[in-house]
Amino acid sequence: MKTGVQPARLARGAVYILGLLLALAGQPALAADGSRYQRTVAALPEATSEIRGDFAAIALAQLAEAYLAEARQARTEAVGVPGSTRLLSWSRGVERYVRELWAAHAEVAQGHPVELQVLPMSDAAVTVAGRTVILSHPRRDQQAVFEQAALAEFCTAHDCLQLLAVAPAGNREPIPVSALPRSADWVFTARGNVCVQQGLSLHFSPGGSLPRQRKVCAQLFAELQTLLVELRWQQRQGVMIDWSVFTLAAAPDREQHLVTLNGAGDALLLNLPLLYRSDGLTERLQGWLQASLAGSVFPELILPATDYNWGQ
Repeated sequence: MKTGVQPARLARGAVYILGLLLALAGQPALAADGSRYQRTVAALPEATSEIRGDFAAIALAQLAEAYLAEARQARTEAVGVPGSTRLLSWSRGVERYVRELWAAHAEVAQGHPVELQVLPMSDAAVTVAGRTVILSHPRRDQQAVFEQAALAEFCTAHDCLQLLAVAPAGNREPIPVSALPRSADWVFTARGNVCVQQGLSLHFSPGGSLPRQRKVCAQLFAELQTLLVELRWQQRQGVMIDWSVFTLAAAPDREQHLVTLNGAGDALLLNLPLLYRSDGLTERLQGWLQASLAGSVFPELILPATDYNWGQ
């Protein structure tokens, strides 16, 4: 029998968090030199109480949903399984913790003062009305997804560039909405059809379905446009892209995909199904992506559609 967070692990985690909070009581937040998420949390004590409350409410709500999903999964796994009393007891304990998270969320909504900090050797924490919550996803491998989802929702409502003070307001040039031309150019030959955009060309074998090929071409360049625009926004917010760890993976329990940008924990949550399904494509595109972000001449890159089973 499997479940995401075993009862013994949950108990050990609770003891660890309690000990950590006692040891760190009264200590200031760490310097903001980590990921964009960590730097944002570290900058929030200087923000208005309304902005701090908005971040806390978003993070607590998403965390509550994550723990509730764990409790529901445990109950589902316990159905019809002999000796599942312990699992059901654990799920009830998780549900009690979810109620505590929603109680903290309600206290934020009522206007209680909110404190936020990045704890040493741990995740960020929210303190409201004497209640401290470590913003840790119940599944450790989904922590980055949780952080980026909370950050994305928060930065949609607030100017995170100003919060992080990455650049003087007068020096901020707008990020172009469209990083690539609206449509690709097509070349039709006896050796197959080719769609081309910014030095990148997709070569399709002869005899394939042209409507299918057009769809694949449009989807690829649409996903690349989305990725480039988001990467430029990250760079504007002081995020360094480490191409040696640049990867694309599925985001558990979401339709989106997690793009890891560096070892500090910076990532993107984007819907990139074609890039994700095409093994080795992300690595193959790195040079082209780097040139695009640098504004330099686009390198010539040929992608045979047969390498990825496209448009045949």
